[in-house]
Amino acid sequence: GSSGSYALGSVHREVELDLYENYAAYVIDVVNNQLIPSIIELNWGNSKELPFLEVELNRAEKDRQLVERDKMLFKDMGLPVAKQWLYDRHKVPAPGPDEDLFDSGGSATASRSAPSDGDESCAPCEADLHSARFNDYNQGLIHGASESNESFNRRKADAAKNLAKLLKETDLETHDLVWSDQGHASCPICSALNGTTYPDGWTTPPPIHHNCDCVIEVRPKKSTK
Repeated sequence: GSSGSYALGSVHREVELDLYENYAAYVIDVVNNQLIPSIIELNWGNSKELPFLEVELNRAEKDRQLVERDKMLFKDMGLPVAKQWLYDRHKVPAPGPDEDLFDSGGSATASRSAPSDGDESCAPCEADLHSARFNDYNQGLIHGASESNESFNRRKADAAKNLAKLLKETDLETHDLVWSDQGHASCPICSALNGTTYPDGWTTPPPIHHNCDCVIEVRPKKSTK
């Protein structure tokens, strides 16, 4: 009954949910990279198409904080970002080319159709597209809005299979599995992982975002002498 008990309880609840999310992420990482590939390989003889699990908790307070942070970074500060990354981050489906779009004024507007070949109105579109792609390249997110969820999920499944194969074939006593951004060090999402090893720096292999072109390299361990 003391003053501020509700606010304190809310803080405790958010911390509790953070722990739940971290525990779930750890378990799901093991399931996605070890259990599922093994089950599929055992029953079907290959693991080309793998299902995977994701963590999803209904957290209104965290969602609000994400929105406020993204507004500050990408609108107020003007930091370039791939639209597809924002759609996935906030779990909002990207609209199709012929869908009606909702605007902030409360009305629905038709999605702009792609201009036909030879249409002069294509010039500003191409300029915007070039600018967007240039900004995406500077972040390491090449053509960030061009990869579909289907392609991204397929690459994630293939990467899980390849990691399982590497773990079988690589002697981790003499070699390391090293995260490599292939020289695109400007990617803000992957830059912290570049050069780190499995499982000390990462456990889930790339891609970790749309159009992520990082790879896992097998390198001899550095001599400690």
